[in-house]
Amino acid sequence: MKLKPLTIALVAAFVLGCHNTGVVQLSTDTYMISKSSAAGMFVNMPALKAEVIRQANQYAASRGKAIEPLHSQDTFPAHGFPSYEYQFRLVDKKAASADAPAVANPTVGQQLLDLQKAKDSGIITDAEYQTQKTKVLEIK
Repeated sequence: MKLKPLTIALVAAFVLGCHNTGVVQLSTDTYMISKSSAAGMFVNMPALKAEVIRQANQYAASRGKAIEPLHSQDTFPAHGFPSYEYQFRLVDKKAASADAPAVANPTVGQQLLDLQKAKDSGIITDAEYQTQKTKVLEIK
């Protein structure tokens, strides 16, 4: 079976376009992971976020620690690749409690603004915008 050159080029661009910084130490106990996706408007942002947070948890577990989320940000640039950045602190497992502050989930308003920005910058189509908007409004 022969693969078409366009198919090979698209697969190569997708594989080579995904970038993960790995765990970057920012200070004594503070770290960051950033990952971008070459999927562009087709990015599965929840899966991208889950992978980054999973990587942070694995890193903490390998050191006998737990994570305390500090900051997170997803970016949908007009030109370039969507990305997710996650900053966290390593804490003793005993110090980590269920009521530890978590990274705030974006409000419905913020999610709608993010979708509007993605649509305005051409990352998603009007139809995709309407579909995602409906999903956001149905959840709440």
